[in-house]
Amino acid sequence: MVSIAEARNQFTAIIHHVEGGQPITISRRGKPVAVMLSMGDYERLLNAQSPDLDGWNRLLAIRQELAEADAWADWSDEEIRQWRDQSPGRPVPVA
Repeated sequence: MVSIAEARNQFTAIIHHVEGGQPITISRRGKPVAVMLSMGDYERLLNAQSPDLDGWNRLLAIRQELAEADAWADWSDEEIRQWRDQSPGRPVPVA
């Protein structure tokens, strides 16, 4: 971890370090406030976090069609509740 002042003074060296695959944490008053990382690492993070937009857009289109068709008008809230999965779901480990 380097301070903002150190990062400013050693900017070129830090860039070379980051290009080599080593991210650098930058701190202000001892607390981390930013990270410098290589462009490749940054792009991998962006791609890993981007949602499946095609799937999402399909879901939105289906929801819109159902809303326009008033597909649930013939079903009571109780009937819909009975269809829902009432199981507690999968176990989630607590770290």
